[in-house]
Amino acid sequence: MGDTKQVRVTFHGVRGSTPCSGPTTHRYGGNTACVSVVADGEKPLLLDLGTGLRYFGQQFTAHQTGPLDAVALVSHLHWDHVQGLPFFPPLLSAESQVEMYGPVQEDGNSFESAMKKIIHPPTFPITMDMFPGTFKFNNLADDEFSVGNFKIMSRLVPHIGPTLGYRVSIGAIAIAYI
Repeated sequence: MGDTKQVRVTFHGVRGSTPCSGPTTHRYGGNTACVSVVADGEKPLLLDLGTGLRYFGQQFTAHQTGPLDAVALVSHLHWDHVQGLPFFPPLLSAESQVEMYGPVQEDGNSFESAMKKIIHPPTFPITMDMFPGTFKFNNLADDEFSVGNFKIMSRLVPHIGPTLGYRVSIGAIAIAYI
């Protein structure tokens, strides 16, 4: 057998539009989109940053002693796909960093510019620059790139506003996120 890595895929949020709780969401959960892909020896890979991100962050801080160094692939900037970011506990550590990839906007604004308009007064009390942790932003469309041993393909997909689907592969394992 070759060099096989253990890969763990966890669905922290699968709900669309708005988070909610109660008996009707007990089976699948009430958090909005966030999936983590964790492979031995690799940075954690986050697919979308909905309210499920809070739970990934709580699990990370409960099991790790050091700062977070992660990569986030954002499909699009609808609120249900990014609203967990301001409530992500690892960003309270100055040593934590998240490298984010997402779509350029129809008006030509960069992914970074669009994200900074979302998490900014008056819709949120602080700006992204005020978090102790740091961000790095990357614009995507139809691209192929690597993050560590992850091979990532992004493709524009039909939706309201610029939206990306992702194919993430590592070794013989491939995951599609659309």
